[in-house]
Amino acid sequence: MGRRRNGLRVVVALVLFAGWAAANLVPLGLAAVSPGLPFEVGPRLHVAAPHDHPTKELLLFLTVRIRRRISLIDAIVGWVQGPTDVFHEKTLFGDETPTESRDRSQGEIDDSKTIAMVVAFRRLGLPVVGRGVKILAVAPGVPAGTVLHRGDVIVGIDGRPVCLTGDVSLALRNHHANEVVDVELATRRHVRVTLTDDPNTGRVLLGLRLSTVACRPSFRVVVDTGGLLGPSGGLAMTLSMLDRLSPGELLGKGPVAVTGTIDVDGSVGPVGGIKQKTIAARRAGAKLFIVPTDELPEARRHSGRLRVVGAGHLEDALRALADQGGAPLPPIATPQQQQRGPA
Repeated sequence: MGRRRNGLRVVVALVLFAGWAAANLVPLGLAAVSPGLPFEVGPRLHVAAPHDHPTKELLLFLTVRIRRRISLIDAIVGWVQGPTDVFHEKTLFGDETPTESRDRSQGEIDDSKTIAMVVAFRRLGLPVVGRGVKILAVAPGVPAGTVLHRGDVIVGIDGRPVCLTGDVSLALRNHHANEVVDVELATRRHVRVTLTDDPNTGRVLLGLRLSTVACRPSFRVVVDTGGLLGPSGGLAMTLSMLDRLSPGELLGKGPVAVTGTIDVDGSVGPVGGIKQKTIAARRAGAKLFIVPTDELPEARRHSGRLRVVGAGHLEDALRALADQGGAPLPPIATPQQQQRGPA
């Protein structure tokens, strides 16, 4: 009888061990998204004197914490805990490896910093210095192929300076297919180019694959983002730069939390983890949380008493800050004020 009991105990122990191993060691392809720590942009933003206008209020860039390849136990805990959501890794990363995902995200935050600087400088009418965009390839059969070639560098379209690749789309925004635009090259040569359109989207384009040669502010502005990754800090960095480059307290009565991407035309795009970022904003004691317009309903579901405002464009965010007591900015600078020079 004693031997049977001992044998039963061994079997039970083995079953429990197997269950523990399955819950903790068997890969399930799951990832957990939790609220991250708020990132204070101001102390990491360095502006050359005499252009710097120090600010008293805090602007918080919200982050999320993502853990890949979590165990079944971690997944269950995540499902039970409200602030943590669990996804299949492929939903978040597709077929990317962790290294590929990190490299992509690093590129996204580097691009966001450049775009944020350009948008902030142009909004204030400050010069941006660049060498244009280089043509990497010309689509087969497009009219541009008769006058533009791989290696050419575009520095202007219809008299509008081109510093970033996004400036090309911005310059073509109000044009239609078969219209002709004036394209200025770095060699100071001007060519007339007939526009085409994408048959799938109807978007007007030149039919070129482009890369930014160089584009930077006319004086030193540096954002130390540390180990942060991804594009979601674009709007926060833009607002922080505007605050430091202009007199007065742009943020009003802070602290203010911000999330959202920024494009060269000032449009604000959606980000991931808005639930977790809203909870992080509440925990950080923010008085205002500015989010992309498309994600406003989700943010408000988790906002409690926190004031949440949606922004589809930089100007929407500036209006929200003005309502919070923030100092107004000068009128929007015209394209003619957005100067170009040698990098």
